[in-house]
Amino acid sequence: MTSLAQQLQRLALPQSDPSLLSRDEVASLLFDPKEAATIDRDTAFAIGCTGLEELLGIDPSFEQFEAPLFSQLAKTLERSVQTKAVNKQLDENIKLFLIHLSPYFLLKPAQKCLEWLIHRFHIHLYNQDSLIGCVLPYHETRIFVRVIQLLKITNSKHKWFWLLPVKQSGVPLAKGTLATHCYRDLGFMDFICSLVTKSVKVFATHPGGSAQLRVLLTFYASTLVSALVAAEDISDNIVAKLFPYIQKGLKSSLPDYRAATYMIICQISVKVTMEDTFVNSLASQIIRTLTKIPSLVRDGLGCLIVVLQRQKPESLGKKPFPHLCSVPDLVTLLQRISETHDVGPLLRYMLPHLVTSIIRHVTGEEAEELDGQTCRRLLEAVLSSVPLKSGLDHLLARYPRTLDAVLEEHLKEVTDVKKQELFHQFISLSTSGGKYQFLADSDTSLMLSLNHPLAPVRLLAVNHLRNIMETSQESIDESFIKEAVLTRLGDESIDVVLSAVNAFEVFKQHFSSEVTVSNLLNLFRRAELSKNRGWYKVLEIAAGILTREEVLRGNGQLSDQVVVHLLPFMVIASDDAESPEVKMAVYLSKSGICSLHPVLRGWREALENVIKSTKPGELIGAANQKMIELLADNIKSGDPSSMLKMVEDLISIGEKEPCSPKQKVTFHVVLAVLVSCCSSLKETHFPFATRVFSLLQKKIKQLEGVITTVEIPSEWHPELMRDRGIPLELWAHYVEQLRAAQSMAVEDAVLLVFSLKNFIHALKRPKSFPEGGAWWNPERLQEDGRGYLRLLLGLFEVVLGAADAAHFRVLMKLFVKVHLEDISQFFRFLSVLWTYGSSLADPLSCKVTAALQTQALYVGRVLLSSQEAPCRHQLASASSPVVPSLLVSLGSPVKEVRRAAALCLQALGGAASHFHLLVQHLVAKAEETTSDATYVVQDLATLFEELQREKKVKSHQKLSETLKTLLNCIYSCPSYVGKELMKVLREVNSEVCPFRATVLSQLLPMIEQLLDKIQKEPTAVLKDEAIALHLSLGKYNEYSASLLHKDPKSLDIFIKAVHTTKELYAGMPAVRITALGKITKPFFAAVSDERVQQKLLCVLFDLLVNCKDARCAQTVSSVFKGISVNAEQVRIELEPPDKTKPLGTIQQARRQKMQQKKSQDLESGQDVGGSYWQRVTLILELLQHKKKLRSPQLLVPALFSLLSR
Repeated sequence: MTSLAQQLQRLALPQSDPSLLSRDEVASLLFDPKEAATIDRDTAFAIGCTGLEELLGIDPSFEQFEAPLFSQLAKTLERSVQTKAVNKQLDENIKLFLIHLSPYFLLKPAQKCLEWLIHRFHIHLYNQDSLIGCVLPYHETRIFVRVIQLLKITNSKHKWFWLLPVKQSGVPLAKGTLATHCYRDLGFMDFICSLVTKSVKVFATHPGGSAQLRVLLTFYASTLVSALVAAEDISDNIVAKLFPYIQKGLKSSLPDYRAATYMIICQISVKVTMEDTFVNSLASQIIRTLTKIPSLVRDGLGCLIVVLQRQKPESLGKKPFPHLCSVPDLVTLLQRISETHDVGPLLRYMLPHLVTSIIRHVTGEEAEELDGQTCRRLLEAVLSSVPLKSGLDHLLARYPRTLDAVLEEHLKEVTDVKKQELFHQFISLSTSGGKYQFLADSDTSLMLSLNHPLAPVRLLAVNHLRNIMETSQESIDESFIKEAVLTRLGDESIDVVLSAVNAFEVFKQHFSSEVTVSNLLNLFRRAELSKNRGWYKVLEIAAGILTREEVLRGNGQLSDQVVVHLLPFMVIASDDAESPEVKMAVYLSKSGICSLHPVLRGWREALENVIKSTKPGELIGAANQKMIELLADNIKSGDPSSMLKMVEDLISIGEKEPCSPKQKVTFHVVLAVLVSCCSSLKETHFPFATRVFSLLQKKIKQLEGVITTVEIPSEWHPELMRDRGIPLELWAHYVEQLRAAQSMAVEDAVLLVFSLKNFIHALKRPKSFPEGGAWWNPERLQEDGRGYLRLLLGLFEVVLGAADAAHFRVLMKLFVKVHLEDISQFFRFLSVLWTYGSSLADPLSCKVTAALQTQALYVGRVLLSSQEAPCRHQLASASSPVVPSLLVSLGSPVKEVRRAAALCLQALGGAASHFHLLVQHLVAKAEETTSDATYVVQDLATLFEELQREKKVKSHQKLSETLKTLLNCIYSCPSYVGKELMKVLREVNSEVCPFRATVLSQLLPMIEQLLDKIQKEPTAVLKDEAIALHLSLGKYNEYSASLLHKDPKSLDIFIKAVHTTKELYAGMPAVRITALGKITKPFFAAVSDERVQQKLLCVLFDLLVNCKDARCAQTVSSVFKGISVNAEQVRIELEPPDKTKPLGTIQQARRQKMQQKKSQDLESGQDVGGSYWQRVTLILELLQHKKKLRSPQLLVPALFSLLSR
């Protein structure tokens, strides 16, 4: 190709590309070019819109592109004929869209959107840079290759010509090739960097922007670092190109962007030597921006250390130093970094400035921006925790002349002899004080000896420190002593810890109670008496300090904390009285903690009696059982508020996963205590019992696979029925298995079974819980009643879920015997399980799943089948909730629930009751009901329609009684059951004997009650009640319209509903909207009394006048359009409200005419008020849109009358 041809090709516009005129092949990302040619614009538009909708579900920010790129206007836009300004705006929208799209490029919805942009806007020709920027992070994928194959890059002068091999071969772009091109082509390097800055700017204020940038920033870091590694020589041009972007990265608040920048800085520092001014600027900026992202402070320090290590600048100056000192936990971070890396380069900068700042502080020349005390603390922390290498450990000896000069100048100013003597004492103390004094046996200072790597040296130092404290021979800073003692309490050597705890005892008055408790309890957390007997002496001293009255006096929170942490050491886990565990338990029982805390009151005497009276081999079980009884009794008899806090602490022990044998035993002891103190002799504390049961349930679920398969011998089954603690033999066997280091899942499972048994016994029915009645209504129960019922549901679910195991079947018998022994109570409980899943208000704050509902139905079926005929008659009667509950279950959307409910009805089939015909009918249609969730609704409508045509009086009466009983249930049952019954009966509109009353007449009391409740306490209306009200208003239809003139109360209630404006729940229409919607054409026509029709019209028009709600006005308008109205009815509504009636005498007529004349003079002819004209105007507006009006000629005189006024 000639040079002229190449120039002409570069000047050619994209719209002149021959491919745009081709009809055989069309560029496409998702389809073959020939297949894409057959796709019309509407199909491509639909593909793009589908992709956009799916992306909107992931990221709502795509909504901004719907109008410019995915609208009907965009569908017809042809960019080749648009102005430059329009195309420029289009390019900006496409560029921004592709930046937003890049994080989701591999998702199918994103590719659908690209397909539309390629098809409609030809972005592969017009927006190549933006398109490549979108897909470049995915250069190793096949879909990237597909995009590159769409580009026209065959010209060797083209910017993206280097990607031609990818297009031709179809092989993804290799990482090495990308890195090589990056350092060879600075334009491409700039393209990547600017792509990142643009994307960061776009996503900076976007929620979740950091996550959306992660792919791009990973690509950015890996590409640039790889390019810098691959480059043999990094030129100044490369550094100059990258430096502005490095500065932006350091200023950014995005963690991934900052981390990528740190990586690039480190690689540049390793590969090239930079000028000092450049290094100083770079290091200063790193220091100043360190604290902006707390999670990357350590990474920033690491980057700074690499820069200082590889570049070795002479000095960074003073300005960055205050910023460096302000970094939180600076020394801690340096200490951690020093464990694996050399922090010397940074310390070489820090330490001289720290020493200089301290000297200036002493001489009174302290800088404003830096506190000398802060520098002193930093220096001490560095010297005590960061190892000094490469000559840094002799830093303090490098400034002797400066120190001498400062001291000499100050001494010249002191003339008083006594002051001079004190100054000399100060010099002596500061230069050869206790903590810097060399120890004779270790040839190093006390401070360094306390941190020496050898345990014997540390032990010597702690002993020396304790000797100083006891004799007060030397003056040492109190804070140094406290810090040294507390640090050595955490030592790895038990000998050092023992010496430190002795030192703590000597110096204990200098520690606060909180510090004492916190640090000494840490010793108990670390101690392992069974593995190292040396811990016994340490813990004995620590316990002696902890349990003293002066430490815990008046601080209940600390006392609770101590008891909770010492309790595992008070539990007996060995039969050997001489073992360190038992000795520690005995020691703690005799310590002050048992007298200081009420929960342990009497434990000393109780343990002594157990040890004396127990046979060998029974100590573990007897002691732990006694502890359970004593702790539970103390908690139940103690002050409720303080004991409740203690219980919470015990629960926190139970919630932690036990690891050591002692913790495992303690867990079961604590769980047994919690279960025992759930209830006193008379009642249960249900909030507490609920917490305990949730803990028990959680542990049982963790061992679900074991607890159902473990075999508990049948001779133990009677023990599961008895109301007493865990058998002593189980305790002994449990500890024996622990000591044998066996897997404890089986033993844990057995103990949990017995704890569950004890919980069933411990739970007591509250006095407020109903004894009789047809329903257990969670909505009307008191708080204790709800707690009790919630726990019954939870227990039933746990026990029934493992009923395959024989021991759980025993527990089910126990559960029924203790709580549901009466069969009618059992079925009230089952009715809750059958129906509670439909409750929206959830008064019990628990969930009944469809699986549990199904299981409960099968349990009900078995029970019903096993009952005698009289009992089944009683369960099928109107006083029992069984039949209504099963009817609700038949309407369930879950097939298995419907199947189980049908089987229950089959078991109930022969029972004589008001529901006999209904049950018999439903049993016959069981197969259809099971198959189709909506069948029961249609079937009941068909069944009760027979009331209209049933010839047999007896059958008619029975069906009528059945329907009446069901409708009465709606009024008396829980609202969620009533709601579901209304759904099941929504197609039933039959009349009910003996008074030919409608379904609506039976529901009026409930509707009225709910409307009153909405007016008085709208917030107390449950969502189920609100839905039941809306469903009940649905019974105002053409079948019940005649009731409005037969029973005026029904009309009053309807009008009351129309005036109820409250929107009870989001997404649910106001009651008035639902009521207005019932005034349909069939309903209005079925109202035979014209006075009732007139009343309804009057209400509609009045509502229109007074209503300020647009939706209400629109509904009234729609209602009026839909109903068939007589013009006479409208005429009546157009009459003024104060129109006088014809007068009987001539004298009265004259008097009226005189009054009218006076009023015309006074009011200038205004004979009615403004509200009347507003009403008239609105009625006339409605008439304008009314297509049909019966007898319209009757309206003409009224209209002329209006005009005459």
